[in-house]
Amino acid sequence: MLASLPLPVMHLALCVVTQLVRHTETWPWLLPYAVDLPLSLVLVPLSDRIPPLVVFGVLGTAWWYVINRVAVAVAVRVAERKPPPRRPTAGPRRGGPTS
Repeated sequence: MLASLPLPVMHLALCVVTQLVRHTETWPWLLPYAVDLPLSLVLVPLSDRIPPLVVFGVLGTAWWYVINRVAVAVAVRVAERKPPPRRPTAGPRRGGPTS
């Protein structure tokens, strides 16, 4: 369970810092937007009606939670997969008499 938390926690921290820091650019949510692609294409229209911290902080963090869960599940499956049996190789035998 804890393996599913680092990416969502970092994303939520990014959103909170973006909200708290004073910005000089016109749209301070550009970095969370870029990090959340392709989901941000759906989130941007929502951020006109709902505060961006809620949109990116909740939905974007949920997006990263799902991505991280899938990555952990794939990693576990790969780790549990047994390697194929090794075929014996034809070559000089070790420890035998030399000619």
